[in-house]
Amino acid sequence: MFPDSNIAQTFNMETKILSYVISHGLGPFFHRNLVEDIRQCERFVLCSDEQKNCQNNKQLDIIFKYWSVKNQRVVTRYYKSILLGHAPAHVIRDHIINSFRTDGIDIKRLLMIGRDNPNVNKTIEKLIDEEMKKVGGELLKLGSCHIHVVHNTFKSGTTTSHWYIEDFCIDVWSWFRHSLARKEDFIKISEELNETVEKNILYFVCTRWVLLGKVVNRILTQWEILNEYFLVYLPENDKTKIKENKKYNSIKSYLSSH
Repeated sequence: MFPDSNIAQTFNMETKILSYVISHGLGPFFHRNLVEDIRQCERFVLCSDEQKNCQNNKQLDIIFKYWSVKNQRVVTRYYKSILLGHAPAHVIRDHIINSFRTDGIDIKRLLMIGRDNPNVNKTIEKLIDEEMKKVGGELLKLGSCHIHVVHNTFKSGTTTSHWYIEDFCIDVWSWFRHSLARKEDFIKISEELNETVEKNILYFVCTRWVLLGKVVNRILTQWEILNEYFLVYLPENDKTKIKENKKYNSIKSYLSSH
């Protein structure tokens, strides 16, 4: 910065001081951007985690999950950290509500409170729900852990469809996982087709069904190459190796039927 300034060229700052400059200098800018973005969304999820920091003080970290109009996708954004002394549920509730009020965030847009353990934050959730009802709002309750409920809903949907798309995704990923030779052949095929393999096939985690869409989209970007590789290249060049390979036969069956 300031290439024409001799003072700036010899400027030094310790790591700790620099962190303060970034936190207190740039932090408010990013916080304002977040608040502006969150005000535009219809609903958002609040996630919080209470723990001790490096100074042995209780700290409440708050993040938002929401559909960002600006980014046109679901995002997870850090909101703020609150230092606590004694932290009964009503104190945490007050901190959250006061923070919303200060930033002009409408509490009625709060969809649900996320938690990674079904047995924590129950009282906080109840108290915030009571506050929302006072202004005509209410939390969406899907059970003890909404993440598992939503993921299992998608699982039930894919199971009912009998597409078995998750098996296909896992088979394709594992086919290339530990074989540099297979990856090299795949890239060679892509070059012959004047295609570019910019990213690897993603791994599908069977407990995260909502994320299956990302895995499928990545496969679709390479669909033509996959067809050429599995249905043409391998039968012509590795006929013996794939003859009794169950994984190959499964992939071939899926590609041939679509």
